Amino acid sequence: MTIRDRYVDIVEGIAERAGVPSPARHYRISASATRRVCIQYALQYVVRHDTLHYRYDRYRSALCFALNQGAVQAANTGTLLHVDIGCGPGLFTWVVRDLLRQAQLAVELYGYDHSTEMVRLAEEIWDELDEPFHGSWHDAVDEMLATVAEGSNYDYSLMTFGHVLAQTHDQEDAIQSFAQIIADVVTVNCLVVAVDAHGAGPSFREGCDSLSQSLLAHDLTVDVIRRWGSCFVANVAR
Repeated sequence: MTIRDRYVDIVEGIAERAGVPSPARHYRISASATRRVCIQYALQYVVRHDTLHYRYDRYRSALCFALNQGAVQAANTGTLLHVDIGCGPGLFTWVVRDLLRQAQLAVELYGYDHSTEMVRLAEEIWDELDEPFHGSWHDAVDEMLATVAEGSNYDYSLMTFGHVLAQTHDQEDAIQSFAQIIADVVTVNCLVVAVDAHGAGPSFREGCDSLSQSLLAHDLTVDVIRRWGSCFVANVAR
C-alpha cells in the first residue's frame, strides 16, 4: 500500500488525538509556530483540500516529469540523497518514496523546515507511516548538513521544494540557505524540482529566479529543463 493511500487517515488521527478539529486560517508557518498551528496547516493544505490529494498529485506530476528528464531516471542502482526543503509535514518526501518504491536505488531521506514543531510533526507522521527507509528531519541547516556528511556516500541527489519558493521569494536569507544546502550536497549532478502548489504565479517565478541566481553565485551551473506554469526543474552541477 502506498503512502498516498494512508497519509490522510494518519494526519486526521494525529489531529483527533491532539484535539485539533479545525484547519488553518493562514498558510504561512513561522519558525515559532505551535504544534496546533502546524497540525491545522496539515489539515487545511494537505488533507482537507476540496480536491482529495490535490497537492500530492501536483507534486507527483512535477516529479514524474523531472525524473524522466534527469540523471536519476537513468540510474538502476546506487544511492539517492533526497532533501525536502521547506518540508512542512513531509508531503514531497511521501511522493518521492511512492514514486521510487519499485526502483533499485537506496534512498536517504531528509527534510528541512524552519519550524521546529512542523519538523516534529513530519517526523511523527513518518514514524506512523512505518516505511522501511529512515527519515531525518531538521529545523537547522547546519545540523542537517552535518548529518548528511556523516551518512553513507550517495551517487545522486534530488532537492525538492513544495510551495516554499513562492512563500520566500522576497526573503534573501531563506533563499541563500536553500542554495547553501544544494551547494553542500551536490555531487556530479543534482536534480532540483520546485512546484507552485496554489497559483502563486509571479511570486513562484521570482523565488525560482532568486534560487537560480544564488546557485550561480556558488559557482554552480544551472541547466533549466522547465521553467513555466507551476513547475521548475533544473539540473545543478559543479
